Amino acid sequence: MRLSYLVQRGNLYYFQCRVPADMKHYFPGTQIRKSLKTDNRKQALTQVKILTAKTERLFFMARSQILTPKMIESLVQEYMDTMLEVDKQRKYGITENAFDEIALQSDNDFKKLCLMDSSKDYEMYSELDKEMVTVSGGENLARYYRMLANQCHEKARKQDYKDIAPQADFLLSIESVAIKQDSPEYRMFCDSLLAKEAEANEVLALRAERGFNNEYDKAHISRPIQHRKKLSALIAKYNNVNINQVVARSKQKPDEQFGKILELLGNPYTDEISQDMLMTLFDNLAKYPKYRNHKHMKGLTLEECYKHPKYEPLDVTTFKGVWFALGALLIYGSENGDYGIVRNISKDQIFSVKMKVLVKTKKDKPGRLPYSQDNIQSLIVQLAKRHRLKFEPHKLWIPLIALYNGMRQGEICQLFCDDFITVDGIDCFRIRDCDERHQSVKNEQSQRTIPIHPMLLKLGLMDFITSRRKLKYERPWQGMKSRPVDYYEVSDSYNHYFEKWYNGTFRKFVITNEKDSKRKPFHSLRHTFINWYFQNVRSQDRDNAAVKGLVGHLESDELKIFSAVLKGISWDVYSQDLNPSMMLETLKLLDYDIDLSPLGLPLVW
Repeated sequence: MRLSYLVQRGNLYYFQCRVPADMKHYFPGTQIRKSLKTDNRKQALTQVKILTAKTERLFFMARSQILTPKMIESLVQEYMDTMLEVDKQRKYGITENAFDEIALQSDNDFKKLCLMDSSKDYEMYSELDKEMVTVSGGENLARYYRMLANQCHEKARKQDYKDIAPQADFLLSIESVAIKQDSPEYRMFCDSLLAKEAEANEVLALRAERGFNNEYDKAHISRPIQHRKKLSALIAKYNNVNINQVVARSKQKPDEQFGKILELLGNPYTDEISQDMLMTLFDNLAKYPKYRNHKHMKGLTLEECYKHPKYEPLDVTTFKGVWFALGALLIYGSENGDYGIVRNISKDQIFSVKMKVLVKTKKDKPGRLPYSQDNIQSLIVQLAKRHRLKFEPHKLWIPLIALYNGMRQGEICQLFCDDFITVDGIDCFRIRDCDERHQSVKNEQSQRTIPIHPMLLKLGLMDFITSRRKLKYERPWQGMKSRPVDYYEVSDSYNHYFEKWYNGTFRKFVITNEKDSKRKPFHSLRHTFINWYFQNVRSQDRDNAAVKGLVGHLESDELKIFSAVLKGISWDVYSQDLNPSMMLETLKLLDYDIDLSPLGLPLVW
């Protein structure tokens, strides 16, 4: 959220947003300003988030030129179909609620008063013939409908939209289209609605005279009227149903993912989605601008973004996330019959397209590299420098634990003080899956109890944990700050800020070669741990099984590194069955042959 949208004038806060240059013809002024009617900054920030989202959506809709002639044609046809379907419901007395019953009764009373029951004939005195004559109620009703049709044509001729405007605004609000009433598109829409209303009245006149024996009903009588749904309506329903399953820190992610899809597809009707459309979307999504929402690309069209000097396509991870989210959305839509999505599009064919993403990812994405001995020594020197400058123990211990114990970043960051335990006299890490404490692991084999490397004990890790316990901290990294934000603030996403610090800020001081730096993120410390055993310990099955127990279930990249070590070894022994003393013997073999003196042993806490 941009805090520049929040402005304080006197004691009150205001939402203030500049209208982009390409949007000025839609707005009367150069700024959108609204009083938040509060002097409480926290309340104002909450309201600004909502207004910012609505404003960005308004700009997006306007840029998309969503009220196209094709959309107008579709909307007015649906309007006519709805009018005639309602006439059927009234004819047969079908009502869904009390309001429908009142409207039906009022309509019947009017027709009765004007002798307009198409099923009856009426006896009335004719001033012309000076006698009683028989009058058909159907003829009266047909005459009435043709009078309404002529009125619609006359209003269109005079461009009198006063009566049709409420219907037009209602239809546009359903489609979330914001458009000025004096715009050419709005006038075109109203003219089309009047024309369709006149056409509908002509059909009603024919129904009054001869029932459903007319061209419209012959074409439509065989199929029920379906109220078509837009893709945006499906997205809103999907997000609402799944809101409780979305982690708080990622609540914005579905909006970002589906926003890209809407921008590229233009919010089509769900029953129009086809395999060809998905293939085109796949190609367009592959080149979607990575920094679309950054200030240097906001307000630009996609074509202008492609020509921008800072243009980059989406990275593979984001690309897969958007595509997989679309797959889940279409599966939900196909299982809910209201959206007209063909089941095989959302299941068989969509997943066949997904395979294209996976193949591309595997081929194009370079693998991670382990740290060299010089890299490890540089890491120790840089950690020592930072530790002397600022007391931030988490930025010292988390890299060291990954280096000497091969644990994943998330596993280290989510540790609690009571996860440092003693088993048979051996100090150990306990890595577990615990929903109540928001701890999670990659898979079942990742739950394990492993010994702490002796070098970490020598550096004073357990003394540090003891100091945390004396302060009555539940977590070892509690109280640490990352910029102005508490380390654990993002809904227990324990590694969020640490990962941004290490890979975004700190890594460039450790890996000075820019080309290597991209392939040596924090996770490469785990690769370094595994690679050391691959290079130095390959003879003992016991050691191989112990390393597997130390690192838990191996990821695909690591499995490649370790495939030669584990070839021919039985996997019947799982990590939770291994004795910590056995793993400790293997762990003691690890020696990077580096100088740890820059850390200033022993560390005092």
